[in-house]
Amino acid sequence: MSQLIQALSHALDLTEGQPRGHCVRCTWIGMHIGMELGLDTARLSDLHYTLLLKDVGCSSNASRLFELYGYDDLAVKHDFKLIDSDHRSQLARFVLTHAGVGEALGQRLRRVLGLAAHGEDHASELIAARCERGSSTALRLGLGKAVADGIFSLDEHWNGKGKPQGLHGDAIPLESRIALVAQVAGAVADVVDAKSTYTYGHSTRVALYSDLIAQQMGLPLHHQRWLRRAALLHDLGKLAVSNAVLEKPGSLTPEEWNQVKAHPRYTEEILMRIGPMRELARVAGAHHERLDGKGYPKGLCGDEIALETRIITVADIFDAITAERPYRGAIEQPQAIAMMEKTRDSAVDGGVLDALIRGLGI
Repeated sequence: MSQLIQALSHALDLTEGQPRGHCVRCTWIGMHIGMELGLDTARLSDLHYTLLLKDVGCSSNASRLFELYGYDDLAVKHDFKLIDSDHRSQLARFVLTHAGVGEALGQRLRRVLGLAAHGEDHASELIAARCERGSSTALRLGLGKAVADGIFSLDEHWNGKGKPQGLHGDAIPLESRIALVAQVAGAVADVVDAKSTYTYGHSTRVALYSDLIAQQMGLPLHHQRWLRRAALLHDLGKLAVSNAVLEKPGSLTPEEWNQVKAHPRYTEEILMRIGPMRELARVAGAHHERLDGKGYPKGLCGDEIALETRIITVADIFDAITAERPYRGAIEQPQAIAMMEKTRDSAVDGGVLDALIRGLGI
């Protein structure tokens, strides 16, 4: 049953126009939120299936979306996630660029005017259809009322302005609230990784490797969860780096290299704007520092570099070596470890590297 639902979850990512593995990433983040909240085993099980199947009702509105827009339903779903639908100017621009693309001018104009006149009604109709189908599917799978309610209320907002029921605050099922937070956290990492074709999935993998190292080193569970968040967000500053630099197949000029070296500083600068993330910002923003003081952006050395940063650094370097790059193919894990051994206790912490090796079984 579990494997079947995971396969269905993958299919739902494709149906919803999401990046591959979107639901799995949201599940991973959401489950750690649930554990942090101290949910019991039964509640965690309900949360697990709510997260994996959060988009199970999506296929029910595909035909209606195509009927309304006369355009690729996957593109409509994907692109709609990139706008703030509460801003009328963004919504109007979305309709103008997606309704009736390729149709005769008169037909396209009728579509645009129809969507403009009845857009709110159409949105309510589509969300209600998705929520009802998703909830009923969960019940048919025997997953219980808590999962069904969690899926049904995924579009509710804390301020009461969501759909389909306009629930407010604690009236929204906890599973729904966690799923929404998980989607946002996962989306931030996806936004960063989508910057370049060569970095897709990097932040998630660095978080996974960091988690593996932390487990091997015996860090407390709450500490591991905090570290995962830092690892997911460590490359946020790369949004400020040109793709001409990130995807350049040859050597970088000094000016281009300065752009790259600035990205950890941008990561820290962005995250410092979020009060509860200030300590996390310092850890994430130092992931290119070296024990010998030759790193960047601040040239920290030795004990000035926190253990959490050292863990993210090892995870980041390992993934960078084993991933495909613009100028070379992927490198096998044993060879990557051999390369990292040459920088033991100069660029990377030897104890952290040993923990990665144990975790990988190399």
